[in-house]
Amino acid sequence: MNLRDIVRRVLLGPSLPNEYVCTTPDWISKPLHVYVWRNELPVDVTNFQLLLGYKPLTIGLAVTDPGLAGWLTRRDEIQLTFATDVTSAPAASLVLKRAAEWRMGDANLIVFTGQRGEHQFLTGFYRFTNRCYEFLRPYRQEYGSMKEADYNQVRIAYSVPRNISVMSVGQGDLFNFFPTDLQGSVGSRFFVGSLRVGGKACGQVEHLKHVVISSIGVDNFKDVYALAKNHMNDLRSPANFSIADVRSEQWQLPIPKQAISYKELLWKSSWDVGIHRVHFYEIVNERVLDGAPFPLAHVHRYYVQWRLRNKLSTKYLLR
Repeated sequence: MNLRDIVRRVLLGPSLPNEYVCTTPDWISKPLHVYVWRNELPVDVTNFQLLLGYKPLTIGLAVTDPGLAGWLTRRDEIQLTFATDVTSAPAASLVLKRAAEWRMGDANLIVFTGQRGEHQFLTGFYRFTNRCYEFLRPYRQEYGSMKEADYNQVRIAYSVPRNISVMSVGQGDLFNFFPTDLQGSVGSRFFVGSLRVGGKACGQVEHLKHVVISSIGVDNFKDVYALAKNHMNDLRSPANFSIADVRSEQWQLPIPKQAISYKELLWKSSWDVGIHRVHFYEIVNERVLDGAPFPLAHVHRYYVQWRLRNKLSTKYLLR
């Protein structure tokens, strides 16, 4: 550890070098659950809350319970709490405002945008020093020069592992692969995912409408991160990508060589929120492939630091 790292550790805490840390849900013991309080009773929404945007923070709840769906649609605001179980003190909380809702097959998708958030991932001293540090540096371009309070909401949302998948689109002999973590299933028949408004990937999805989304094994995290630049690339020849020997059954689109499963999607419509365009798809086919059983995901480093401080078993990978 050099002098710069020692000073950074003293001032900012046991900070990890990567803003987002790669992992997979099975590597995290005692993960945080996400609760919404309905009539003073906790409802665990962890498995059907979807992160759909970061500017503003946008979270969708894909609800199949009609009673819960009706209750949520009557709320102007809700609060999500993040805790290891219902008896533990929350590690974080988010206040969200209802923005839109859709009926999609056997589920209701109810979308909320962030208003404010609080977390205990860092001690009081380190929250102060990190706040000063973040105030003095501009946020990276991919976060749209967000205010610290708004980005704090994003940090909280990423205390739940967000799967990073790879989308494939193509026309003729030209294709594009690009990663996304703003996505998820809505019930059994539909899928939803966000892309940056104005990005070439967003335009390709809208124009071509046939999309494959693949889950990737966690060990291939470096290859997936390297695809991020393709959000602004044109369609290119297959020689530019690492492609599996088989193509998707319905669309005959290439899939990444490292894919462990895939869904074939048909684009139906879209909705804009902030810098994001939320795309709605019908799932037309799903396949599980041979490969690693653990899908790639990532979390924010503040959450990992909180876990390390609380001596919770956590396996993660640094880029």
